[in-house]
Amino acid sequence: MENLISAVPSIVALIVSIIALIYTAKTFHLKRGSDIRGLYYVTANIGGEDMYISSLTLENVKDRSIAIFKIYLRLGYNYYIELENLEDSPLILKPFETYSKQYDPIDFYQVNLMRIRLNSLLTSNKHKVVLSTSDGRREIKEFINKWDTLSELRKNHLAAVIRPIRATFRDRCYGSKVKFIIEFELRDGGEQIVPIYPWDQGTIKFGNIGLTRESLDSRESLEKLIEEHIENGSLTCTSAKVHDMEEFRRETFRDFDRIVIDGESPGWFAYYVKGRINTIRRDFASFKARVAHSIQKDEEVRLDEEP
Repeated sequence: MENLISAVPSIVALIVSIIALIYTAKTFHLKRGSDIRGLYYVTANIGGEDMYISSLTLENVKDRSIAIFKIYLRLGYNYYIELENLEDSPLILKPFETYSKQYDPIDFYQVNLMRIRLNSLLTSNKHKVVLSTSDGRREIKEFINKWDTLSELRKNHLAAVIRPIRATFRDRCYGSKVKFIIEFELRDGGEQIVPIYPWDQGTIKFGNIGLTRESLDSRESLEKLIEEHIENGSLTCTSAKVHDMEEFRRETFRDFDRIVIDGESPGWFAYYVKGRINTIRRDFASFKARVAHSIQKDEEVRLDEEP
């Protein structure tokens, strides 16, 4: 027992030494070399024929900065799509910093003054991000482990992504009940935005204008009322423009008004068991249909080639 007690300080010292050694090794590993993780999405767009990279995220997992001069997407062994050329202003990715970029759709790809189609290569898994850095050529071999709803949607067709829709004016939303929005040009050169709601009868928060039910019947009637107040000097502004938000919503959201459903959440068994089983059945039926279509196309090609 006495030997065990006397050995306690030595054991504690050994444990502390091991912890210090592990910490030193990890610190040395973070300072040595470069290591960048990445995440990107290949996207198809109805506005064009060619697939493209829609977004890219790079994460520096080292405790040292690295300069990035060019960013490529390598297809197979021989093609490099230049995503960004940063030689004039290199991207300095600081320790543990993340860089994200969104890309717009493209018109086409070009190589040696010729147009090239890459959809078949982009739909395969034989591509990776390659960086030209201050440490030389670096391939992104590890991907950021980012959870995305797409994985949930593939596993269970009962899952759905719901997105809030807003009618915005000057990057601000005033709610679904706003009837008109008035832009006032002030005499000092400034402007003021005033939303008008159906219950704003009697007065609004600008110049104490009296609103009647008739003045809110249409954009024209409201503009006429405002012009009268500008002419008689009761409004301290030079001009005003009325925007009909109800008409804007009718035009913009007309496709969303055809079908309206009430959101209901299934129970645990219905979602995780029945939903998963139905998803597997539908995916298998879709796979069989694609195989049958491919066989039919091959048969048609074979018949066309026969003399």
